Amino acid sequence: MAVSKQTLSCLITGVLLYCASTISVSAADDAPLAKLTISGVSGELKAALEKHLPVSQPECNAAKSEVTDYFQSLKTSLRKGARALGYYDAEFTSGGKEVNNCWEMTLGIDPGQPVRVVSQFIEVKGQGSNETRFRQVMQSPPYQQGDILNHQLYDDFKTQLTETAETLGYLDAVYEQKTVTVDPVAYQARVNLVLNTGPRYTFGDITVEQDVLGDDLITRFIKIKPGTPFSTERVIDQQQSFQRSGYYSLVEVNVDIKNAKNQQIPVTIKLTRAKRDRYRYKVGYGTDTGPRVRAELQRRWTGDKGRKIEASAQWAQTLSEVKFELIEPRENPDYDNLAYIIDWTYDTSNDVDSMSFEFGADYTRKVDSGWEQGLFINTLIDRTTADGGEPDNSILTLVGGRLSKTQTNNENFATSGWNIKLKGQGAVDNLLSDQSVAQLEVNTKYIFPVGKGRLVNRLDVGVTNAGSLEDLPKKLRFFAGGGASVRGYDYESIGEENSAGSIIGGKNLLVGSVEYEHPIKDEWSAAVFLDAGDAFDDWGNMDLQYGVGGGIRYRSPIGPVRVDIGFPDGKFGDATFHLSVGPDL
Repeated sequence: MAVSKQTLSCLITGVLLYCASTISVSAADDAPLAKLTISGVSGELKAALEKHLPVSQPECNAAKSEVTDYFQSLKTSLRKGARALGYYDAEFTSGGKEVNNCWEMTLGIDPGQPVRVVSQFIEVKGQGSNETRFRQVMQSPPYQQGDILNHQLYDDFKTQLTETAETLGYLDAVYEQKTVTVDPVAYQARVNLVLNTGPRYTFGDITVEQDVLGDDLITRFIKIKPGTPFSTERVIDQQQSFQRSGYYSLVEVNVDIKNAKNQQIPVTIKLTRAKRDRYRYKVGYGTDTGPRVRAELQRRWTGDKGRKIEASAQWAQTLSEVKFELIEPRENPDYDNLAYIIDWTYDTSNDVDSMSFEFGADYTRKVDSGWEQGLFINTLIDRTTADGGEPDNSILTLVGGRLSKTQTNNENFATSGWNIKLKGQGAVDNLLSDQSVAQLEVNTKYIFPVGKGRLVNRLDVGVTNAGSLEDLPKKLRFFAGGGASVRGYDYESIGEENSAGSIIGGKNLLVGSVEYEHPIKDEWSAAVFLDAGDAFDDWGNMDLQYGVGGGIRYRSPIGPVRVDIGFPDGKFGDATFHLSVGPDL
């Protein structure tokens, strides 16, 4: 499209005017401020008083009257702040002069003698006086005798008592006494705080409005029962339980306190169904698997028993998979489920190819302590072929169990925490299996802070009791090497060799890693690491391979993005690149 000279001239003029206005505004915003120096106080008292400074401060070229008004506002604000901190006789001396066309203001503070607490009487009475939660709060009173009267400590303690009463269902709790008596002449304060809890409320009738699940399953989802003590924590837990289920897009728990009768609160739970089907398509790349394309389908429910269907198909350069799961909620649907699984996998990673078909059942249960337990039985039909070797066909019916737990201070980026996973499985020859196998696998990770950074430790151990390694399906063999194993080595490049020199894995595994990560700026950090490991047949012939290197970390919304360069056995000419994304634990 052609543009006339007149139009072009107008556009340029407009841009210049905009830039000029922007520059003028920026200049005004960036005008230097007068300097303020505070003396007479230090440490925590100075830091606390500075929180009461006025938001606005005169500029360097401010008029004298503006500086005078500022000092008046400053003294009023700081006097109020000093009283809140227990200093009722604070005095202020101000001054100012212009130096090099800029005001230099000074404020001297004499805090005076502080008011100290000489007595405090705190009591919880009424029906809830013996509640453990109240006793725990009472174990940490706001003051000890002789403490300076910091009013914020009193307010915080009072708020803690009030919130505890509401949490436990003492909704009529009132303060019969709530006084702080100050004698400014004697510099003494007396604190009296008496809370009467009143009666405890209970849950009344529970009404659920929804059109997805049957009454039997809904009843198993309900955690709050009529007649049990009311608790805001239980209400929140109930709401989160329905949200986690995936059946509903909106969960509303209405607690009708106004219509409570005889301290029984009716509760109405309104559940809005989610979309029945969810489709997801992913394109990605992993240094261990190469480029990949993945499609997923989740049917959130099939019928009123709440059974879910999850199906996925993945093509990757070295690993393709088609998987189908039917998941059935069990006795405690928030924590227990039984999954029926069909899985086809084609794995062409490195020197060993495998095509396998599995079907079976997997029961998972989470307990209140945070441990996740699992029991499973599945039949594995496998064809494994190593480069330079003959195909080996096998069938195994494996029975086993899992146990895992994660504890962390931050799910996306842990500076302290640990994770442990244990898995044991086995098969018996001639019992729907063509060989006997017993296998145990332990994976652990431990993170703890060191200075400004953190230390990430990892240990993986695997032990297998079976016949020949060549007779084991690839899925039951251990390999080392790769971004999640020994960095500096390619994926599955460490293990026993066959007569053709191909890496065919091992019956046993030992991998360890120590990594130190140090923050650089904002969301960025740098890391150095030492990895060691081997996959082998005989513990007496274990030959640990070492990898050293470093990398960059970025804290993204989906978890850390890790980019590493590793060097095998200190051979700095043979660098290997590793990329991984996701939480550490």
